Amino acid sequence: MKLIVVGDVHIAQSNHLGFVDPKEQINCRLIDYSKTLDKIIDHVRVNKIDAVAFCGDYYKNRRPSNLHRRIFEEKIKQFSQLGTLVFLIAGNHDIVAENNSTVLDSMKLASYPNVNIYTDFGYMSLGTIHEDAINIIFAPYTNKHYYSASTEREAVTKFEEKIAEMLECLDTSVPTILIGHNMVEGVKLGSIELSAEDEINEMVLRKKSFKNIDLTIMGHVHTKQIISDNPHIVYVGSMERNNFSETKVDKGFLEINTENFNAKFVKVPVRDIQDITLTENYMEQLGSCNVKNAIVRIHVRCKKEDLYKVDIEEIHEMLKKKEVYHCVSIDTDPIDRIIEIDEKDLENLSDRELFTEYVKSSYDGHEELVKRGIEIMAECREGDMDG
Repeated sequence: MKLIVVGDVHIAQSNHLGFVDPKEQINCRLIDYSKTLDKIIDHVRVNKIDAVAFCGDYYKNRRPSNLHRRIFEEKIKQFSQLGTLVFLIAGNHDIVAENNSTVLDSMKLASYPNVNIYTDFGYMSLGTIHEDAINIIFAPYTNKHYYSASTEREAVTKFEEKIAEMLECLDTSVPTILIGHNMVEGVKLGSIELSAEDEINEMVLRKKSFKNIDLTIMGHVHTKQIISDNPHIVYVGSMERNNFSETKVDKGFLEINTENFNAKFVKVPVRDIQDITLTENYMEQLGSCNVKNAIVRIHVRCKKEDLYKVDIEEIHEMLKKKEVYHCVSIDTDPIDRIIEIDEKDLENLSDRELFTEYVKSSYDGHEELVKRGIEIMAECREGDMDG
């Protein structure tokens, strides 16, 4: 059998990058997200996929509008009508803690055929013959508050006990996959949004929490990555590009063939997002950029005395000729304010050096700010040692 796992959907997460489509009268990014889901539906149909699992976080926030709900639920109905098994787990953006509800409750009440919703831990065995059989453990988002734990260590231990309990109910002679929505030690965060409550109650799971799982696939963090080969832990990444930090990040889903237990990442074409920096010869540089159908943000960097020469209207006209989809903004900055630091060098800079470089690049008359900032950092360190 074939199973695909889709990461955080986050409908409306990047509306700030879009505009109101004059034909549809809705934000164009909602149309993009809808089309990306359509591409996944087409893949399921053409490749005869047996099951689709989603890793949580279906909307930007915990109280999605009726429009946002309709976009996503209509796609789930289409999966259901194909006869494909659908598994939905709750992410941190799906839980409304104050009234103990989730954004998935309405779909629970609708009882769509073939759709299985997990707002708490659960498991299922799939396949009819031993060679094709597979176990799936569903681990929706949990934190210290969920376990009524006073410490992160206590919460992690209780999570591990939950997993052990479910494994005891399963035939572990066949492969077991865990699909979840949590932090695991070693993950590179990249693009992620946490509420103040999430930050306070967040827990980071140990890799060894999954030592008895053949493949762990996580949502929550938006950048796809392999955390560990043994045990095998991966993040599938978000379904769409949500901001300018993800301009070059591939998006897609994980496809698992249970006959040979082979997993591969399937790339899905999504809207191109570009963060473009231009210098004095900005029109010449812009002329060589391929921005057709892309969402762009433009930064023009030049000498302070030349800022007045930058023709914003000329840039807009060039973008229009090159068939850009949408320009979010065009900003200008004096080049003497910009201090380029190689990404690799960041790891070698101390906190004091990082602070100094930031202030230099951001403020005029920075000497006094740097001096006072370093004094405050020293006072803080002394306070930590005294404590």
